[in-house]
Amino acid sequence: DQRFLLADRIEKLVLDILELLIRAVYQKEKRALLIEVNLKLDVLRFMVRIAKDMKYINIKAYDFFCRSAIEIGKMTGGWLKANK
Repeated sequence: DQRFLLADRIEKLVLDILELLIRAVYQKEKRALLIEVNLKLDVLRFMVRIAKDMKYINIKAYDFFCRSAIEIGKMTGGWLKANK
């Protein structure tokens, strides 16, 4: 049960981040949305780390996630700096 609950929360966070990024494309004031993306991305990193520690995902999947999360974080941070 815990595994499926964690997977569900991770999936919801990923979809929330995607929705926020899409909304940011169309809004003039992007800063608040991008800050929320960063917050949710940090929570997502923590949740995936828990999944790895509990051995719900293997190290290869965790490594792929980490590389992807770093890239998303860099792009979001760059977008935030551009919209000061």
